Amino acid sequence: MISESGIRQLKVTDKTDQSYNKYVLLDLIGTGGMAEVYRAKLIGQRGFEKPLVIKQLLAEVAGNAEVVENFIDEARLAALLQHENIACVYDFGEQDGSYFIAMEYLFGKDLHSVMGQAKSSGGTVGVSLSLYIVAQICAGMDYAHTLIDMQQQPLHIIHRDLTPHNVFLTYEGKIKIIDFGVAQAELFDNRTRAGVIKGKVSYMSPEQLIEGDVDARSDIFSIGILLYEMLSGVRMYQGDTATLIRKCINVEYLPIEEVLQDLDPAVCEILHKALEKDKEDRYKSCGEMLDDINDYFFKQGLRPSNKEVKILLFDLFRADYETEIQRLVPDEIAKTTTTTGEPLGDDDKTVIVGSPYAKIRFVNKIMGSRGALLVGLPTVISVVVLVVVYMVFTGSRATKNATFAGIFPQSVVNIQPLLVPVELEKEINDEDIMARAVEILLGKAEKALAENKLTVPRGDSAFTYYKNVLELDPENSAARDGMGTIAEMYAIAAEKKLSENDVRAAGERIKKGLGVMATNVRLLTLQRQIAHREQAEIDALLAKAKIAFAANRYTRPAANCAYHYYQAINRIRPGSLAVKKGLLAIADRYARMGDKALQNLNLTKARRVVALGLGVMPQHPGLLELQDDLQKSKPAIFVKGLIRSLRPLFQ
Repeated sequence: MISESGIRQLKVTDKTDQSYNKYVLLDLIGTGGMAEVYRAKLIGQRGFEKPLVIKQLLAEVAGNAEVVENFIDEARLAALLQHENIACVYDFGEQDGSYFIAMEYLFGKDLHSVMGQAKSSGGTVGVSLSLYIVAQICAGMDYAHTLIDMQQQPLHIIHRDLTPHNVFLTYEGKIKIIDFGVAQAELFDNRTRAGVIKGKVSYMSPEQLIEGDVDARSDIFSIGILLYEMLSGVRMYQGDTATLIRKCINVEYLPIEEVLQDLDPAVCEILHKALEKDKEDRYKSCGEMLDDINDYFFKQGLRPSNKEVKILLFDLFRADYETEIQRLVPDEIAKTTTTTGEPLGDDDKTVIVGSPYAKIRFVNKIMGSRGALLVGLPTVISVVVLVVVYMVFTGSRATKNATFAGIFPQSVVNIQPLLVPVELEKEINDEDIMARAVEILLGKAEKALAENKLTVPRGDSAFTYYKNVLELDPENSAARDGMGTIAEMYAIAAEKKLSENDVRAAGERIKKGLGVMATNVRLLTLQRQIAHREQAEIDALLAKAKIAFAANRYTRPAANCAYHYYQAINRIRPGSLAVKKGLLAIADRYARMGDKALQNLNLTKARRVVALGLGVMPQHPGLLELQDDLQKSKPAIFVKGLIRSLRPLFQ
């Protein structure tokens, strides 16, 4: 069904179009920077229904080619993963320009909620159960890490975001790893841009935060953090963002023995090996860590199972279970109401995929207790407030004659198109409303900062949110401090790269940091240091190139020739005039050697040196002329050689 606004609707009673309308969205579970997640159900023939989850790309990022490609990659990657400890993906599709993934519906709680509730109840997850949960995570990740494609080639899948929010415990006692949205696999092009670190800082391995280029051992470190926090009941890394980054880089945390003084040394040994700062000292694979956990269970005579997980969840969330089970009743859609609180009529039982209404509903939801303030306002003012907040998030600007028709589809909320009354214009610019919008944006900025989304993705980065705040409130100190924090984080990353003599990577991070705050003293100092180091390195390479050229080592040996050193300089300073002159000198020398070989009719040598010269400078005129001459017939080559030998007599 297509509404007047052109948006496809999933109609409850319409089960004929199985290619599009087989999914019915029930309610919004959550929204991130790139996608919305809905609880939904699959409708089939003869009353068949199956609960599932729909993850749908947000309309405002659907035009971003990189975001769409990453979303598609996530779907393709998840479709390959078929393991009892990894959430299953059923379907992937596109509807009216909006991509979606249909996933397994998990009835339970994520590990973050479990640990939080356990702590609120005065306890922890417990040693045996913590190890059991980690063992299941290791089993799932060992499968992912060692997965091969149809050509028997390893895919080297790395999750990179193993946090308590991405480990799910079901009421049946199953452990599921979810959200491979930032995973890395060799199945796809590596689209992670230089300087972009994906994942949540508090659960990163030091090499992921510093280098970004990781392997399976990075996931093992993250699993170690999960084990630490389940055992101790406290965060392994604590502090503000800058402190967290420093601690993560240096792996500074309170030893588990000081938190749990009676913890079995064998458990401490497993934990310490997973949390080794140097990845070479860590477990080589999740399978190796799993073996050690199973050995511990065997020696202790322990046999933990999913039954203990079920008991834990029911003990912690009995009340939640009773409430949540009611949400799974088949007639859920029939209970849907309009914004006025009245039940929808039969003609209005629709859920709009990707509609702005769903986004506004989510904005109202994330405002928390502030959202309750809207309930007491007159209906029209409530709508105005929602429109303003929506426009803040989508980057739109309120206009004096804005209509509601484009914001709220009539078929959903039954609001007739109308103009904003003149007497309410000042409400749109009311300081209280703007303050709430700024507060929400600052919250999003802090979340992005904690997840190390500094300047990318553009639509969901700390920089973007702080910039939006400053557009609304140019003197906002929190946003200005936030910009400074981003610059400092790039400075820390650049310093680390410099300590590893990776000058190019340090320069990239400095460039990003100065793009956020051009006056940052630390970054400017680092920039000057790099300039001095680069010049010193270039001078040394030029000296080596000169020596190699004088010794006739033009392109051989590969690691000790003039061409090699000029290429190294070009990587440091692309477009260098010294490099252009040096390469031209090499090509000229090969051209003279080729000309002499042709005069002597040494065609084999002539072809070889011409090929070497064109490898250095493909458009060199003299070499191209020689190449053309060498492709002629033997008599013609003889004539050309004779002409070349006589040429000096006429010059």
